[in-house]
Amino acid sequence: MNVEVTTLPESRVALKVELTPGEVDQALDRTYRQLVQRVAIPGFRKGKAPRSVVERTVGPDLFLHEATEDAMRWGYRKAIDQEKLVPIDEAEVSAGDDHDHLDVGREFSFEATVSVKPDVQLPDYRGLEIDRSVVEVSDEDVDNLLHDLQERTATLEPTSSPADEGMVVTMNIAGKVGGREIVNEENGEFELRDEERQGSDPVFPGLSRELIGVKPGDIKDIALLLPEMYRDDELAGKTLALRILVKEIKRKILPELGDELAQSVSEMKTLDELRGRLRDNIEIERKYAADQELADRVADAVTSRTFVEIPRVLVEEELDRGVEEMRRAFDSQRLS
Repeated sequence: MNVEVTTLPESRVALKVELTPGEVDQALDRTYRQLVQRVAIPGFRKGKAPRSVVERTVGPDLFLHEATEDAMRWGYRKAIDQEKLVPIDEAEVSAGDDHDHLDVGREFSFEATVSVKPDVQLPDYRGLEIDRSVVEVSDEDVDNLLHDLQERTATLEPTSSPADEGMVVTMNIAGKVGGREIVNEENGEFELRDEERQGSDPVFPGLSRELIGVKPGDIKDIALLLPEMYRDDELAGKTLALRILVKEIKRKILPELGDELAQSVSEMKTLDELRGRLRDNIEIERKYAADQELADRVADAVTSRTFVEIPRVLVEEELDRGVEEMRRAFDSQRLS
């Protein structure tokens, strides 16, 4: 078998494969052995009819068609192995121009075009100089974590003070969009957040700002303009009309920052031990992040100096995958 390989754009190759007369005869014989087991021929036991009878029974055209397909499949696989190519999609295979089917004792040629794994030409990366980010942990970093622990272990206490950020409002809430009831809940709890720092509530964006200053017994009508990227596509960009009855306001009571807090949230005995453990944890996380960032920088530096021709089939597959992921994300948002 003789194989000529022509490199095409977009990491594709064209193969011209020429089978010897002996390989053609082998393909004809393989086809006979396959058909003789499948075709029932009167007067012969299955698998025992001679080749001439099998050819006459199925018809010369069908026999040669089957043999030609077999020869091209066999020749293509052998050519790929011989040339050490790695196909990444289905090949387009066709018979040569001189004749489109096998003939006994004659050579047979066919052509195949296929996308293959691209050849990556790596640059000399040994001289690259890339800085690693310096890892530092400040007292403020540790204090912020301690404050988060206080927030998580805080208790709630009723208050007569007007509602403010960080407080929890217990309320009856009813809401409609264009006459369609969206929410109707009694004794629901809503924590007022700092919307500039923490972002708006995903269900009731802007409600925290509207509830600042309310007191138990207040009834308030609120119109919330829902964003265009709202979680429910049918409500996006529309106005949600709410009526709220404030029933109770609670404020957070943060635990004292001391040894007792350390013992309640960890195995540490003292606050100083907890501070040390938190500092170590932050340092470990930041060192890991710095290592990942360094690896990304190295990869970016190498890939920016690397030449590789991306096959179109891989680009199309990636686009299809991205579209499918977006579709699933939108579907999940509608269900949530």
